Amino acid sequence: MEPLAKAYKPKGKSESPLLQDFHSFRQGLNVASADQRVFVVLQGSDDQLKAAQETMRPIAWSDDMIGRFHYDSSPEADWDKAITGLNDEPGIHLIMPGEFGQEGKLHKSLPLNASAADIRNAMFAANEFFAANTDLKVYSSHITKGRKEGIHFEGAVPYGEDRDADGVIDHGGGKGRGKGRY
Repeated sequence: MEPLAKAYKPKGKSESPLLQDFHSFRQGLNVASADQRVFVVLQGSDDQLKAAQETMRPIAWSDDMIGRFHYDSSPEADWDKAITGLNDEPGIHLIMPGEFGQEGKLHKSLPLNASAADIRNAMFAANEFFAANTDLKVYSSHITKGRKEGIHFEGAVPYGEDRDADGVIDHGGGKGRGKGRY
């Protein structure tokens, strides 16, 4: 494949992809909890965030970091009320999501202008701490426990499928396995 790839030189820049950014902080915290990852939140003015995102991009996409964290930038107002230990200062916040992604706990904050080495070290330490102090989730028992505790996450896209094409989401189990129209 290498000789073939060399025949087609890339056009443009080959820089790191953009830093992940969720639709909402609430969604990001929920997904980080579900995936059992540390949630990295960048908070600050647009100019500060742009510089911090440029520092974070190669870190986030490096071979030893990719897929280990979730990221969000410039969260909406009142996002910090769900996080214990957080002040309202700009920074790179490493958050340990709660069991059901409804709340979290600050592990560490770094200044937005922290060096790449300091950020990487703090992220590695946070990941090790999270892994050592978080029980692995078993999907079926996690869902059962959440239902018993009355926890429900309503996302932007409604749950279910419109199986009968009437324009309304069907929340039930349908007509049974193999008995539907398809």
